[in-house]
Amino acid sequence: MIASFVPFSAPLVMPVRIATGTVPAWQVAAAVAIVVVTTVIVIRLGARIYRGAVLSIGAKVKLRDALRGETG
Repeated sequence: MIASFVPFSAPLVMPVRIATGTVPAWQVAAAVAIVVVTTVIVIRLGARIYRGAVLSIGAKVKLRDALRGETG
């Protein structure tokens, strides 16, 4: 049941549980919400790292500097 709410496994586990017919609607809604929120967070974090590192082509960029948006 816990795997139904973990963002990386929910898209695989929840459909199986739904097919068995043993899942309340609130659990389906909660799993979808968790996956959507996690997706938005990961995309925003990736965009921030990319934005912080893209101007430093050819130079090594530390993760901390990329998160801050500092370059070279």
